Amino acid sequence: MNFVGALKSLSIAVILSLSLSAVIFAQEETPTPSPTPKGRERVSKNNTPESEQTEPVATSTPEPVQTQEEAEDLEIKKAIVQPYVNYLSKYELGPEDVISIEVFGQCDKGLCKTISISPTAIVYFPFIPGGLFVGGKTTEQVGKEIQKKLDEYIIEPQVTVNLEKVVSAQFAVLVRVNTPGVRTMTRRYTVYEAITEAGGLMADSDKKRILLMRRTPEGGYNTTTLKLEEMIANKIPMEILAPGDQIIIPEKKWTLSKIMTYVGMIAGVRGLRP
Repeated sequence: MNFVGALKSLSIAVILSLSLSAVIFAQEETPTPSPTPKGRERVSKNNTPESEQTEPVATSTPEPVQTQEEAEDLEIKKAIVQPYVNYLSKYELGPEDVISIEVFGQCDKGLCKTISISPTAIVYFPFIPGGLFVGGKTTEQVGKEIQKKLDEYIIEPQVTVNLEKVVSAQFAVLVRVNTPGVRTMTRRYTVYEAITEAGGLMADSDKKRILLMRRTPEGGYNTTTLKLEEMIANKIPMEILAPGDQIIIPEKKWTLSKIMTYVGMIAGVRGLRP
């Protein structure tokens, strides 16, 4: 009888223990909601409260103060410094210019040469009977023509033509400059650069009546009056020289008839090559 009572007591204790464990397990599984305080601040993605975030402050670098003299110098530079093109690649060949011709992989056969263009603007090259007229053509155009003619003798010839020395293109700056004369146009020149290369203007030079003489297709000349100071001040476009141009700088005291006398004398001289 005592044994049965002890067994009942043990069974009741086990049941109570299991019930208590189940209750504790259920409480652990159910999350307890945390109280949300009133006026809680919204947190941004970077975990910084919105109230603490600051607007980015735009900062500007103050522009350097430019003096009147610096501004004028800048305008002069803009007027003088022209956007240069690759002068040599667009250069039109003429007598006495020097070019190099190279046929890839054929130098041992005498197909790589440096040639001075003849006075008749003809170059003589192997496999081209009678030579090739190159006057007024660019090196690229000459290369394509030589390649076409060599195609009859060589399988897919690769021809490269380079301008080695400019001789035919010339310009002149005459009269009231420190070193007047004829010069070779090895690159693109502005009127200002041409006068500077001629030693600059003399004290009595007339800057407002600079004459530019340019050849016409018919062989004559067109004469244009240039105002150098206005070109330098960027008030009018800076003139770009063409091969064969002649710049005449008169004295301030010269009359128009005296200037035209010089123009007539210079126009009568055909020494410059266009």
